[in-house]
Amino acid sequence: MLGPVCIYAVIAFATMVAGSRGPVVPALLGLAALVVWGLVLRASMKALLWKGPALVLDAKGVTDLWRKRPTVLWSAIADARVVDNEGDELVLRLREDAAGQPAKIFIDLARLRHDRKTVERTVDAHLSHANQPRMPTRGA
Repeated sequence: MLGPVCIYAVIAFATMVAGSRGPVVPALLGLAALVVWGLVLRASMKALLWKGPALVLDAKGVTDLWRKRPTVLWSAIADARVVDNEGDELVLRLREDAAGQPAKIFIDLARLRHDRKTVERTVDAHLSHANQPRMPTRGA
């Protein structure tokens, strides 16, 4: 809808500016507007159809790319579970903050293509590694 309106506006403006030069200038400006509109449409469709990962569970932590949340480090997570609440949901219970209030982060997995068992195993493995007591270093 926006494309044809944009093209019509450019052609109308070009007709006023061109005056007696004929239809060449409006046609070229209309073609330029069509090309710009096509490039914008292509970029927006590429963004909509992007097939990259929406949720990243790596050695650093949990990153929700779909909702553009910052990475939650494993060291900040006290517990994490996948629960079935009208579709799978990853619940991250964070360690207590400065005020002593534990917080929870809910990540909806229902709209993401995922394997529940794989998510559970990955979360458990990273949490167990992050919560292992550290070996004291020599001389400390």
